[in-house]
Amino acid sequence: MSEPQQNLPIESNHHGFGLSALITTGFVSAVAAFSASLLYFHYFPQVKETPAPIAVVDMVKLGMAVTKMSADGDQAAFLNAGRAVAMLKEYGYIVLDSRMVIAAPDHYVRTPAQIIEGAPDMEDGPGGYTPPQVIDMAGERHVGARQSIPPA
Repeated sequence: MSEPQQNLPIESNHHGFGLSALITTGFVSAVAAFSASLLYFHYFPQVKETPAPIAVVDMVKLGMAVTKMSADGDQAAFLNAGRAVAMLKEYGYIVLDSRMVIAAPDHYVRTPAQIIEGAPDMEDGPGGYTPPQVIDMAGERHVGARQSIPPA
């Protein structure tokens, strides 16, 4: 007969994670990150920046254009101006009078020709509001500024 085998304890030389577990973890992490970025750009596509629906209208120039058109025989010019402003409002625009705006980019400003078909631009006409010169130049006096009277 054969001798009975003795049960000896087996030593393990695995100390924590091996190299294969490290490579597997790195590969799974890379796949998960790539998948997450694909899902993010699929569900949240980049939005093209569009300007806000704002129309800055110089009502003085618009009034001058309507007056000129009425003098030239266009009797419906005043009504067309009112309809055009109402249509801008209907399309979702915020219509601002240029006299109430301190500064605005040029793409927001609407000329009379853009508002009423056939209206002159009135480029040479006076504008509505011109911002005041708020920075005092050295040595200049402005109307309404305090002036001291030297003692006699």
